Amino acid sequence: MKKSDYGYKITDDVSFIKCPFSRPGYFTGVCAIFDETITLVDSGLAKSPEEAIFPYLKSVGRRPDEISKVVLTHGHGDHCDGVYTINKFSKVEVAVHKRDVPLINDPLLQARDLHRRFPGFFPFKAEPNHKPLDADILLEDGDRISVGKRELKVIHTPGHTAGSIVLLEEDLRLCICGDSIQGRGEGRPLLFYSSKEYEESVKKLIAEKIEVMVLGHPMPPFKKGVLYGEEVKTHLSESLKAIDELKAKVLEVLRSSDEALSLKELSQKIPEGRPSSIGCVLESLKASGEVERIEVSEGFLWKLK
Repeated sequence: MKKSDYGYKITDDVSFIKCPFSRPGYFTGVCAIFDETITLVDSGLAKSPEEAIFPYLKSVGRRPDEISKVVLTHGHGDHCDGVYTINKFSKVEVAVHKRDVPLINDPLLQARDLHRRFPGFFPFKAEPNHKPLDADILLEDGDRISVGKRELKVIHTPGHTAGSIVLLEEDLRLCICGDSIQGRGEGRPLLFYSSKEYEESVKKLIAEKIEVMVLGHPMPPFKKGVLYGEEVKTHLSESLKAIDELKAKVLEVLRSSDEALSLKELSQKIPEGRPSSIGCVLESLKASGEVERIEVSEGFLWKLK
């Protein structure tokens, strides 16, 4: 496994590329699968191709104009904005799960959605998450993507977003996850769509045969981009524990309060949880009949039923 400053080979035809993001040492993970052309899984930020992807391709004797397809694990800007830069060198096909098409089409959709669901905590701000992007290929659970000698199975793993997916190369037992499996610690999981479906997604992957897992960021507890063997099993089990513990903590706080609480108040009492993730837990508890949502002038309050 030869490493460079930009990434390294996982196999002869599959590479992992680290695209700097947010703070020193942190990155968005991109996979490159090589054949006559190059398929990328995710594309990083708008600056990522020239900052990391193209230099890595040069280091292994390949060119930016050989990129033919970008498969998106989900529709967030740190994973999809690189498409704009790549298209200056090679017009690529973009594949994404059909449920994240609205997210890539509309850079303000996530902000509007959070404001609608949690108006007292997430005021609407017209700050785009990414540039608007169209999809050429709409993916569904169970689809197969052929890339040279490789075949990638699409597994729909909603939770982080509605259309999050992982790609499974069954011969290699290699799973490319994006942000679908969040790990534990440092405010994880980070969810914007559904805690219940996230939990089900983690359980779905626990049932798969996976020996190598490629993450979208250096998620805790290992804080690495690629996990192997027992690390994969631990990451999955810790991800499941994290969402179970967050749900238990939300219930504990509501149980100990004499009054209904806002999302802001809950977030203050659960500083280890992300507000959007706590909100997703509340919605799931409401759907299961354990929690009641009360509409007030400034938004919503939450209490046990």
